[in-house]
Amino acid sequence: YYSLQLDYARQFGDHEVTALGLFSRDTQSRGSIFPTYREDWVFRLTYNYATRYFAEFNGAYNGSEKYDNEHRFDFFPSVSVGWMLSEEPFIKKNVKFLDMFKIRASIGKVGDDNPGARWIYKDEFSYGGHMKQGPGQDDQSPYEFYTITKIGNPQAQWEVVTKRNLGFDLS
Repeated sequence: YYSLQLDYARQFGDHEVTALGLFSRDTQSRGSIFPTYREDWVFRLTYNYATRYFAEFNGAYNGSEKYDNEHRFDFFPSVSVGWMLSEEPFIKKNVKFLDMFKIRASIGKVGDDNPGARWIYKDEFSYGGHMKQGPGQDDQSPYEFYTITKIGNPQAQWEVVTKRNLGFDLS
């Protein structure tokens, strides 16, 4: 496993900006099992103004060996916004019992690469032995044969869902 991460954070008066870039690659192998591979490219950008208005953009470009080359990588973006009402001057002045009140919303795509089996895009074969030569003949043919035990699906791809969230934080 190895990864590289770059971070940035800067404040300009009432404006605060952060950024993150991350790359990781994971290869695992044990004994005689074929190695497994996974790769992730991730970014995050955040902005807030005066600790009142917030925005965040995220993206992940993930790769999994479980799908064929055309469907191996997919992009999963998300965005969120927030408003800290308790930091607004009219709330601070008039509502003394409220320490924190924030409204936030987000929407984004997430993906799952765990279809339950490995390499589901490929056919699987099993050694079937020798064919019989014909009716009434007990001798086996010298020809070996294989049978398909599982038909692959080259169109299989990430399971993707769009998630939405609306929240209120209050204290």
